[in-house]
Amino acid sequence: MTFASALTTKNTLKQLTELRIAFINERFGKQSKEDEKNLYERIYDFYKVHLNVDAIAFTASEGDEIVSVVVLLIQEKLANPTCLSGRYGEVVSVYTKPEHRGKGQAYNLINMLKDYAREHNIDRIDLKASKMGYPVYKKAGFEEVVSEDVAMRFSIK
Repeated sequence: MTFASALTTKNTLKQLTELRIAFINERFGKQSKEDEKNLYERIYDFYKVHLNVDAIAFTASEGDEIVSVVVLLIQEKLANPTCLSGRYGEVVSVYTKPEHRGKGQAYNLINMLKDYAREHNIDRIDLKASKMGYPVYKKAGFEEVVSEDVAMRFSIK
C-alpha cells in the first residue's frame, strides 16, 4: 500500500472523479445516468483546476489503483479567534473502496492531512462526520463542535 498526495495526471483525475461518484452514490443514493454524467464532468473539471492548488488529495494506492482518498479543501476567510491566520481546511470526499475498508487507510490519510495542515499554516480542519466515518475521526483526534450559532442554508436552484 502506497500513501501519497495525488499527482495531477489524467489517470489520477479520472480515478479521483470515479471515487467521488462512488461516494455520492453510496451517500445520496444511485444517481441517474444523466446526473452521474453531469456530476462526473463537473467533478473532473474541478479537480483539473483545484488539485494541488487549494484541493489536496491524499491517496492510498495498490499499484496504479487508488483505493482510498481524503480531500482537503483549503480556504481563507477573515481572521477570528478560532482561526487567527484566516486559513482553514475542510475535509471532503473521504472514501475507501468497500473491499479495502477496515484496514486503516482512511485513518492514515487523515493523519497525513493533519501533518500537511500543520506544515502549511492552516489553523484548523473542519469536517462533517458520517456515522461510518465518526469513529475514524474521533480516533484521529477530531472533536465535536458545539455552537450557539445555528447552521442555515439558502439553496439556489
